[in-house]
Amino acid sequence: MTKELSKVPDVEIDPEGIFPYILVDVTAKSGHSKCIVRGDCFSEYHSDVYDKTIPKIKAQGFDCRVMGGGKIDHRGSKKEILVYGYSGNYGEAEHTITCAVLRKKYKDYDKITHRKQNFY
Repeated sequence: MTKELSKVPDVEIDPEGIFPYILVDVTAKSGHSKCIVRGDCFSEYHSDVYDKTIPKIKAQGFDCRVMGGGKIDHRGSKKEILVYGYSGNYGEAEHTITCAVLRKKYKDYDKITHRKQNFY
């Protein structure tokens, strides 16, 4: 990863709740890229997350591409995250990639998993 890309946080999600998320591939002018995860409880739809995320990234001079979406069930008080589902607009994100990105940020969590359905 380049110093340029380090300016873009890998993860920006709410500390608790169930909410839509998108997985985004961000590419610097150098050609280096990384995946980021964005989602929050205030967004009803994946397109709401897109509208909050993509203009900010593009304003910093990066290219980006949504790689899909889903839902995140974040139980910060239990140190657990469940990733599941899909986006009607962007398709299903590769949840294994999403979980890998989340694990880098939440190293002290007991459980970061993905499933097709919302259950533990």
